[in-house]
Amino acid sequence: MVKHNFHLTVPVRARRMRVEMNGYGAKITSRRMCDVGNQSAKISDFGCDPNQNLFEGYDGQIKAYGGDKKIVMVNAAAEDLDFGKERFDTVFTSPPFFRSERPTTDENQSWVRYKNLDAWTNSFLLKVIEKSWHSLKPNGFLAINLADVYSEGKTNKICDRTNDFIANLPNAEYVSGLGLRIHNRPNKAKIKGKINAEVIWVFRKQRK
Repeated sequence: MVKHNFHLTVPVRARRMRVEMNGYGAKITSRRMCDVGNQSAKISDFGCDPNQNLFEGYDGQIKAYGGDKKIVMVNAAAEDLDFGKERFDTVFTSPPFFRSERPTTDENQSWVRYKNLDAWTNSFLLKVIEKSWHSLKPNGFLAINLADVYSEGKTNKICDRTNDFIANLPNAEYVSGLGLRIHNRPNKAKIKGKINAEVIWVFRKQRK
């Protein structure tokens, strides 16, 4: 399932991939399954996550999978990272949906830093996307798993604003919205017989 979605999302063999908010390790697994990277790349795979508790598990995964593809993992909040002149073929991210996901109470968690939806959207989500776009090579792909989420008594409309923002970035081209079936939506009760899904939004950075 994860491998299938990565092949659909990234219709190229990415030599250098950047993944933000790595979560609990599924993205590392999927990237190894898809054989992302090559021997000639200085860094074939770069990832970050603010949750320090996950890094022992990441190290175990990387060692267990073996291979010659280099994976660099950084314990940091995505909005704080500065990539300078680093460029990537693909950026994939699955950010927390405002306050619906609370992995820890650490100060570097976005739900702790940003107290309302506007602050979270402007200072975290859109900031990370803009940095990601800048780090993409021409013809590179940005794929973001994002959904509107019910939280704190209302539905938080995130997708429309985010997609409009990306569409207005330099040389942006909308490619596709891919359905991602999931077990259950965050903060939503499971309804028998109902299929739960989110969307992976895919954009390409066209050559000038």
